Amino acid sequence: MKVALIQCPSWSTITPPYSLALLSACLNKEGHEAFCFDLNLEMYKYVSEKEGENAWGTKGESNAWLEENYVSSFIEQYDTYIDYLVSQVLDTESEIIGFSIQDTSRYFAQEIINRIKQKDRNKKIIVGG
Repeated sequence: MKVALIQCPSWSTITPPYSLALLSACLNKEGHEAFCFDLNLEMYKYVSEKEGENAWGTKGESNAWLEENYVSSFIEQYDTYIDYLVSQVLDTESEIIGFSIQDTSRYFAQEIINRIKQKDRNKKIIVGG
């Protein structure tokens, strides 16, 4: 079985999502084909190259990713690139798509899940954190 595993923004940009790597290794060991997508890092690189690191929404102790309005505006601004990332996930033809979600990634993850379901209602979505 094909399984896609996704880490959405916002997560640390200097700490890889080790949980996805561990889950991927376990799935592969059992004969499944796992695909890992660090959408956090992909979005961070894209945004930083275009607008600088300050556009990311984390500075000091504040984290704009906890605010639904910030995330909605961010999604609207980068809509086309987000669609591209969703297409990459769907191109794997994974039957199951798993998300690692934290408080800072919940709004973005919900948007990705909605876009996946709009394109293919048969995808099974699993969330954890």
